Amino acid sequence: MLASPRLAAVPFAAAVVLSVLVLFTPGDRVPAGAWWSDDVVHASLFALLAVTGVLLPWRWTRLAAGLTGYAVLSEVVHAVAPLQRSGSVADVAADLAGIALGLALAAATVTVARPTARSTDGRRAE
Repeated sequence: MLASPRLAAVPFAAAVVLSVLVLFTPGDRVPAGAWWSDDVVHASLFALLAVTGVLLPWRWTRLAAGLTGYAVLSEVVHAVAPLQRSGSVADVAADLAGIALGLALAAATVTVARPTARSTDGRRAE
């Protein structure tokens, strides 16, 4: 955990800015890639948002709900805005997979960082 909530907001804010740049770049400026690369980008981006979001003093459930809403909203914008992009259920699924992966990584890190309390003789404290 970072020392101050303000400091904790910096990585998340940077991830949000990156996500806006990646998700809302007009389609004619998005580089072409392998058929699976779009899903990898979506999952990675939302995993980054989740991992940096857990540094904030928010409940993880609210973070997950907010990121899920952002994932759906971004695809609705793709479908209706003149960005030369299309909304995709597969992209939302990749986003949700990224959120789950990011939260799982964060949970594993927290578990490793907080070892089980032990008594002075080395046994688990009750």
